[in-house]
Amino acid sequence: MIVRFLILLFVGSTLSAQTRLSFNEISLERALQRAKVENKLIFIDSYASYCLPCKQMDVEFKNQELASYFNKHFINVKVNMEGVKAKTYKNAFQIVFLPSLIFIDKNGNQKTKIDNLVSANELLSIGKFINNKYGPNAPLVASAPANSPKSASKKTTPIRKPTTVSKPKQAVVQKNPDIKFENSTPPVQEADEKILFVMGSENVPPDVMREEAYFRMQLMDGSHNDAAKKYLATQSEWLTETNMRFIFDFLNSSRTPTFEHLIKNKSAYIQLLGEAKVDQAIHIITNKELERGFPRPSIEEAEYLYRIKGSDNPKELASQYRLNLYYEQARFDEYIKYGFIYLDEFEENDHLKYNLSKLLQQKDDKKSLKKSRNLLESLIKSNKDNELYFLSLAQTYDKLNDRKKAVSTIKKAMQICKQKNITNNDVNNLYIKLTET
Repeated sequence: MIVRFLILLFVGSTLSAQTRLSFNEISLERALQRAKVENKLIFIDSYASYCLPCKQMDVEFKNQELASYFNKHFINVKVNMEGVKAKTYKNAFQIVFLPSLIFIDKNGNQKTKIDNLVSANELLSIGKFINNKYGPNAPLVASAPANSPKSASKKTTPIRKPTTVSKPKQAVVQKNPDIKFENSTPPVQEADEKILFVMGSENVPPDVMREEAYFRMQLMDGSHNDAAKKYLATQSEWLTETNMRFIFDFLNSSRTPTFEHLIKNKSAYIQLLGEAKVDQAIHIITNKELERGFPRPSIEEAEYLYRIKGSDNPKELASQYRLNLYYEQARFDEYIKYGFIYLDEFEENDHLKYNLSKLLQQKDDKKSLKKSRNLLESLIKSNKDNELYFLSLAQTYDKLNDRKKAVSTIKKAMQICKQKNITNNDVNNLYIKLTET
C-alpha cells in the first residue's frame, strides 16, 4: 500500500511539473554550459516584482502544451531583473521592456526577442519555429550574425547577393508649414554601381546600410537596432523624408535620440505621416515605458512621458505613478511620506487614504496610530456604510487602548454587515474579542 501510494505521488508530481513551464534561475554562463552539454537552445524570461504584465505571462506559462514542448526542447531560464544576475542579461541582450522573452543558441547568439505580451499558443508557435530553424536537428544553413556578446567579435558574416546601390534624392524638410510631401519615388538605378558586400564589414555605403537594417528587422534577432544606429551615424541631416520614415520605422524606446528627434520635430512627422499615426506611436512607446520599462522611469521621466503623450495633468499622474511604484516595491515609508504630499497637493483619494491608514496602523507607535485614526474618521464621514473602514477604525482604537470607542465602532461594522446580509469574519472576531473580555 505504501509503495503504491509513493508511485501515485511520484506520477502526480511528474504530471504537475509538466503542467507549467519549468524555469531555472541561473547565471548566463551556467545556462550556456548546460545548453552545450544538453545540445539545446535557451529560452529566457526576464521579469520584475513590479511588472504586472510579467505576472500575466506566468499564467500563460501554465499552458500544458507549451510547458511540455519547452521543457523538452529548451533550457528555460527566469531572470529577476532586480537581482544580482540582471546586469549580465541586460547588457548581453539590451533588455528595455519587461517581460522580454529571448531565444538564444548554445553559443549565446540571440535568435529572437519578444518584448510584448504573447499568448501561450503564440509563444508555442514561435518556440517551434526557432527550434526547427536553429535547434540541434535544424538544417546546416548559414544564418545572419546575432547581436550577442559571443558573436560581437566575429568578423566573418554571410555574403548577400549583389545589391544595386541607389542614390535617391533626399529633400530636407523645410520649416514652411505648407510644405507638401510627394510620394517616395524609386531610386535611380545605375548598373555600374553594383557592389558585393558583406554585412557587418566596414566602408559599406549608407544606402546599403539602410537596406541592411530593414533586412535585419526581418530576422527578428535584435540586430536591427544596432544596424539602424550605424546607418543614422552616417547621416548629418535626419530631417529628410527618407530618414524620417526610417527613424519612425525603427522607434523602440523613449530613451533614444530617435524618439527625441520625433518629439522635437513632431509637426514635421505629422505632416509626413499623419497625426493619427504619429500620436499612436507616441502613445504605445510611452505606455510601454511607464508600464514595463526597465529600469523603471524616475518621477521626472514619468512626468515627461505623461506630458508628451498629451495628458491634462502630467504632474498628478506622475505622483500617482511614484506611489504605485513605492507600494509595489514595498517601500512603505516613502509611500507614506509622498502619500500625504499627494493629498496636500491634489484631490481627495479614498483608496490612498485607506492604504495609508493601514500602513500607519502596522507601525504601532502612538503618533502613527493617531494619523491612522484621523484618516479613517475622515473616510467614514463620506462613507458611512463601508464596514471595512469601521473595522479598521475599531482596530486602531483598540491599539490606542480606547476600548469604549473600539466597541461602539465594531458594533457599527456589525450593523452594516447585517444590513448588507454579508459575513465578515474579521469583523466577527474583533467583535467577540472586544465584547467578551
